[in-house]
Amino acid sequence: KDTQIYAISFSPIDNNKICLTGSNDTFLFYRYNKKSIHSSPISDLTNDTATSYTDHVWIYESMVIAGTSNDSLLLLQGSVQINSVQNIYSNCPSVGTSKNNTSRIGESVYHRGVDKLLVRENTVLAISYKLPCMIVSYEVKRYISSTKQGITAKLLPLQTYQLELSKITQIYSI
Repeated sequence: KDTQIYAISFSPIDNNKICLTGSNDTFLFYRYNKKSIHSSPISDLTNDTATSYTDHVWIYESMVIAGTSNDSLLLLQGSVQINSVQNIYSNCPSVGTSKNNTSRIGESVYHRGVDKLLVRENTVLAISYKLPCMIVSYEVKRYISSTKQGITAKLLPLQTYQLELSKITQIYSI
């Protein structure tokens, strides 16, 4: 299968680091300089069923959040996965999941997945255009780890919104 690239970006802190996400389980970090580019391995990815990493955003100094085609968010620090959230659209109303991970709304079938991620300070919005436009917000909560040295983080759910052309409706609050 051909791999499609969905997002590529430089780290806002280290302009020699690049993140690339795409189809066919493509999630890569690269180190770049004027003479060469080298891949950096990612370890501990637990999202075994992802077919695509659809988008990513940089947060804090060395953290990246990636969205997947199967409604998951993954949080990486450096090149190590430190947290993940599955089924982020599970609280959306009028959405049932079929066996092949599609959503049924009336008679229509829409593939689910994170289409776009936005970040502001410690809040991440995961947007799906394919449900009837759903937005789920998460807080990236940093804390000092008792088992790992230094600061780590986890994703905490905040609210779910359904967008219509004329209004925004809050449908679920945690």
